Amino acid sequence: MDSPLLHGRRAALLFFKRQCPPCVVLSRLAVVLSLGAVRRVPLDAAQARDFYAQHPALEGMPVLVHGERVAAGPAVFLALPRVVASRAWQRLRALGGARDGHRPTGP
Repeated sequence: MDSPLLHGRRAALLFFKRQCPPCVVLSRLAVVLSLGAVRRVPLDAAQARDFYAQHPALEGMPVLVHGERVAAGPAVFLALPRVVASRAWQRLRALGGARDGHRPTGP
């Protein structure tokens, strides 16, 4: 799936239906539990419309886009731990000063 929406994103995107109360609650919960690793995008936003135009088979489903990976429907909830773990790993590497997979050597 080669999409310009997927490139250059730090936070995962969670597309949700604004008119669905359970969807709103679950998407908010996902954002809180992910500690900011997930960003909510309503289905009527331009980003969501563009995504669904490129992936019509997924239209109307909740979708989680993280890097090159896309999870739709119930798989969104299974993908959330991977997103959180990936974000935690990135932050740990940043704290340790690791860049491009290499740890800095002495002074």
